[in-house]
Order: sequence, then C-alpha cells, then structure tokens
Amino acid sequence: MDSILKWYRLLRFPKEWDMTVAEAAARFDPARLCPNAEERTPMENLLNYLASCDILAARYEEKGIDRKILMDTLSDLVLWAKNCHTVTGGVGVTSTAWMDLHFNMEIFRLGRLQFRKGKLRVPCEPLGIPVGEPIVEVHIPQGEPLIHEDCLRSYRQAIAFFTTYFPEYSYRYFTCFSWLLGDQLREFLKPESNILKFRSDFTIFYYKESDSALRYLFELNPDKTKESGLQRKIREYKESGGKLHDGYGVIDKTRFEGSGSVGASGREDGSL
Repeated sequence: MDSILKWYRLLRFPKEWDMTVAEAAARFDPARLCPNAEERTPMENLLNYLASCDILAARYEEKGIDRKILMDTLSDLVLWAKNCHTVTGGVGVTSTAWMDLHFNMEIFRLGRLQFRKGKLRVPCEPLGIPVGEPIVEVHIPQGEPLIHEDCLRSYRQAIAFFTTYFPEYSYRYFTCFSWLLGDQLREFLKPESNILKFRSDFTIFYYKESDSALRYLFELNPDKTKESGLQRKIREYKESGGKLHDGYGVIDKTRFEGSGSVGASGREDGSL
C-alpha cells in the first residue's frame, strides 16, 4: 500500500480521487490479482500499475535512463486514468494493452512526444521502404498544445536517446499513424495551425478510413459543454456523410542529425 500511495502522490493524480484510491489501496492484495487484465476492475488495473512503479524505476536506474524520462513516461498513467474517468465516471484504467507498453519499457516520452521501436506496417512506395523495416513510432500524448518547435526538439531527443540506451537498434525513419495525419484536416484548419505543422513534417503515404478522431475530440473530451472550431467542423462534416481517415507517414531521421544536439536525458545542448 505504501508504494501505491507514494507513486499516486508523485504522479499527481487528481486530489478528488485521494479517498477513493486510499480506501481501494488498503484492500488491494496483489497476490489475488487476476492474471487476465480484461477480468480486472479498472481500479485493480490502476493499483497494479502503481504497485509496479518501484520495479520500473529500478529498471530505468539500472539502464542509466534519466529519472525525468521515467516521470514523463509515467505521466501517461494519469492521463489514461483521467480518460477512464471521463468515459466511465469511475477511477481506474481500462487501456491496459497501451499502459503495458510503458511498464515493459517499450515506449518512452521524450519531451512532447512518445517513441517506440517498431516495424513498418505497410510499404512506403514513395521512399521505397519495405514492410518490416525497423522504425521508431511516434505517438502524441493528449492534453498539451502540439507546438512545432517542441516536436522538432523531441525528434532530436529521441535520436540521442536510442543512440545512448539502445545502440544496437538500427533505424532510419520515424513513423506516425494517427488521425492527426488525416487528409481532411487540411480543409478544417488554418495553414498556421500546430496540427498542420506537425503533419507537414511527414511524407504521408497511406490512409485508412477511421473515426478515431471522434474518440479523441469528443469521447475523451472532459469538457463536453464547449465545442471548438475543429470539433464543429468535423461534426458537421460527419453529419453530412463525410468520411474521416487516419494517415500513415514517415520522417527520415537524418534531417535532424547535426541540427543541434539534445542530450539523451532531454536537456538541450543546442538550439533550433
């Protein structure tokens, strides 16, 4: 219980959950935890992750990874607990497949963005990249503006990070598969928007019909009393029969190499 509450405080979960989590932690017995995450309650998932933070911290320390990266990466636990609360009204975590990546040290938050080793899912014909090519996936945490300069800094930080801690991993491209790369956004946003600036860095070579934008813009939006301009335009577009897509794009990492250094800990040693 002590470890659970320690990390609950360190990660700064919403204070209004304090009593609920403390009472659940007092009853929590990890030895009786169901091994199948799908059969656990959301609260059991959250407590299990919090109880595992000490183990994860020790693994980071053993590998020499800066504690700031650990804390930034674990901030996703708070985010997805908030998403669970938005959707269900309860305290816990339902997105266990996603959170397991964090506790298996498969994904890392480096500045504004998250990065994960992976392989190309579909062939990138414009650049001649085959399926299965080792790449580093880019993921975009919710909750903060997508400032272009911050993203560029994250790519450089990721290069330094993987070179330092995973030197055996050879890759040339960053990839992203997201609704933020969808083709319709060019119709709904001003050219100077952060999203379009982010999108412009990628060579987008594949689109898949998807309504994932609706999930992030509406289902996971905690303030359902206000509608942004983008939400209104997408809602009207869907109501008129329009189809949304996710886009799959790549960036050649060599464009960031030698353009100013960012240490593997995320502290900047150069400038944009």
